[in-house]
Amino acid sequence: MPLACLAALAVQWVGVWGAAQPAFSLAGSRPQLTVRVEETSPGYADGMVRARLEVLAAEGRALGPLRRFCITCPAFPEAQPGEIYEGAFSLSALEKDSYYYGNLADRVYLEGESGPVERAGMSGALRFKLLEVRRILSASLRKYLPREEGGVLAAMTVGDRSHVFGQLRAAYRAAGASHLLVVSGLHLTLLCGAFLGNRPVGGRLRKLKALGAICAVLFMMGLTGFTTSVTRAGIAALIFYFGALLLQPADSFTSLGVAAVLISLQGPYALCDLGLQLSFAATLGVLTAGKMACPLRVWARDTERKAAAALAKAGELLLCPVFAALFTLPVQLAGGLTPSGVSVLASLLALPLMGPTLVCGLLAGLCGLVPGLDFAARVFSLGGGLLVRLLNAVATHLAALPLARLRLPRGYALLVLALAALLWLAARRLRKMRWLAAVFPCMLALAVLCYTGLMRGTVRVALVGSASTPCVVAVEDGRALVAFQGGSANAQKVQEYLEEQGIGQIACLVDLRRRPGELTLAAQRTVTAQELPQNTAAEARVCDIMGTVFRLKGGNLLILDIKGCKLAAVTGKPLAAQPLKVDFLVGGGTAPGAIEPGTLLSAKRYDWHTGYAAQFYYASQGAAVWVRPGRSVMLKGGSYAVQ
Repeated sequence: MPLACLAALAVQWVGVWGAAQPAFSLAGSRPQLTVRVEETSPGYADGMVRARLEVLAAEGRALGPLRRFCITCPAFPEAQPGEIYEGAFSLSALEKDSYYYGNLADRVYLEGESGPVERAGMSGALRFKLLEVRRILSASLRKYLPREEGGVLAAMTVGDRSHVFGQLRAAYRAAGASHLLVVSGLHLTLLCGAFLGNRPVGGRLRKLKALGAICAVLFMMGLTGFTTSVTRAGIAALIFYFGALLLQPADSFTSLGVAAVLISLQGPYALCDLGLQLSFAATLGVLTAGKMACPLRVWARDTERKAAAALAKAGELLLCPVFAALFTLPVQLAGGLTPSGVSVLASLLALPLMGPTLVCGLLAGLCGLVPGLDFAARVFSLGGGLLVRLLNAVATHLAALPLARLRLPRGYALLVLALAALLWLAARRLRKMRWLAAVFPCMLALAVLCYTGLMRGTVRVALVGSASTPCVVAVEDGRALVAFQGGSANAQKVQEYLEEQGIGQIACLVDLRRRPGELTLAAQRTVTAQELPQNTAAEARVCDIMGTVFRLKGGNLLILDIKGCKLAAVTGKPLAAQPLKVDFLVGGGTAPGAIEPGTLLSAKRYDWHTGYAAQFYYASQGAAVWVRPGRSVMLKGGSYAVQ
């Protein structure tokens, strides 16, 4: 593993200086490019899509496979993956938002704005043909199923997640089972086990079974488009099956390291992909659980009792999901994800259903493509649909449990996890594991009590929604005051944010829109600024958050006073008799008018920021202000910019 890590770092260094840096140097230029469409998603305008494009040639000079890179184009003419286009592109540096490292992992180094482009043909690469096979299989297995069941079955079987919609996807994520919707090592193992038996590389016909497993793994890797998670699992599986073919054992940890090195060849930032990090962490957890299960097997064998054997088997079954959850927890916290408190239970309930579901889905898709096998396709679709409905019910019910979303403070939780790991290592070295079983719960309880005491009365003010018209959500002790502007998309973002914070209903909702319409957010009290008489004010208060809503000529204004710390949110350009001085101002796409802030909070940079008399604080997912009344004010989640 150390050698693999060093090799991966070396590959990354070579890739950065050989491919990434030359691409970064093109920012600010307008070259003539030949690009191939890699991936598309719906755009904001009719006839346009958001596309990820691989650059094949620049200014007429072809780029070698190792020097190719991708650009993202927010507005590109409708196209299909694999199509090749030529045209001029205005290139700019990527915005350092929450998607920045994910883009780098996909070899997306620049953002492009396309001029007129011409179609130059279609790529003959095998992976695009396999993507077409995936689309056909997905349509075939969804043919006889309702939308929800068909979408989930297509995602589990062939990796087509485009038909899994928001509410159901959110339920799987809250239940800690979103990995079931991505073809990964679990899916590969279950498929090989289902078709090749419990001993896919042993017994009679060993070589034939190993070759069959290798072909199945390669087919699934190509079918899913060689995504990072399935590539990691596929490389490890191929090493294992090639070892079985040659009568050589494969070491799991070494295979994992080799997979990391080979994936690094795809791009120097491949290991920055959060999905890949979660996949590696979960695999390490499962492998560690296998090591921990050995003493259980020895104890059960030495005891020679049926009860001991049953207890050891139950312990082995429980160790894998527990260790997978523990190993992925730091990655989730570092990546800004909300971990689930029911993920272990979800894995235990879903695992027995996964194998039959995958087999039914694959057979339903294949039979649907063969004339005369419609009846078989309907039968397998019915079986897969019933199993998926049961999986959906498990995810939905678990997502509704109180501990489904663990709202853990990222920095504090990572510190506690680091201390727990050190404690575990010390206990293992001193051979005091029984002592650890008594100390660890006490340490955890003390950590919870300390955090609860320190955070009582702290106010968190966050920007939520679009960058041009952000909403402001102020939360204190589980009660929220929301300053709303924008449309239905912002309302959805606010609702999701409140759910993540464990807040069921808004205590006070301030509608700052100049043209208020229907609003889906539920609140105990609503103040609509536009309904106030002009040049008047209304009060909006939650705990220590004292809000004052103004309707002024030219716009509406909300000032939050948190024990002397003043924060303003504005719609339009309100005109006041004299400039209003505040500590913080939430800025959007337009200048705020007669307000003088000490610091301006914004999700991105706009032209009107140039020359504006304020400090600037930019954050991709919204700047967050933590106010401990009378003690301190902290800004989190972004970076300062000096004019």
